[in-house]
Amino acid sequence: MARGKGARSNQPILGRFLALRYDVADSPAWNDLSPNAVYVYCKLYRKYNGHNNGNLAYPVSESREDGHIKTSKTLSASMDELWSHGFILMTRYGGFGSSKLCSLWGLSMWPIDENKNLGIGHRDKNDDWKKWSPKTPAIDYQEKFPQVQ
Repeated sequence: MARGKGARSNQPILGRFLALRYDVADSPAWNDLSPNAVYVYCKLYRKYNGHNNGNLAYPVSESREDGHIKTSKTLSASMDELWSHGFILMTRYGGFGSSKLCSLWGLSMWPIDENKNLGIGHRDKNDDWKKWSPKTPAIDYQEKFPQVQ
């Protein structure tokens, strides 16, 4: 549990929290995201513990339980948006049907942590979101994974 003093208060800061860096919040890529994409990013970021980047998932079953995103189409569109804007990286391709494996994701602003059990290798952070512009997506996921629709 984090403890410390707030800058303007004598009250201690208790508990875990999500920190959104100013350079991210002020970026054109972040400001172009839909509310659903921001929500999904916060859900993925909430699962990051400092040692599991690349092993983050937000499957449809969980999004339905949360009640905010109820359809696979909306969730998929939000993930595609985060990916094309450079905020997340796919570390494992999953899908519906017989595979029974969900896709795994990493946050691009942090290094991807190695996980030998899942076949995820270490990767340095890449900050692809800094490269995004309305005319040039940071990542063209159709080129990397043509089977992803």
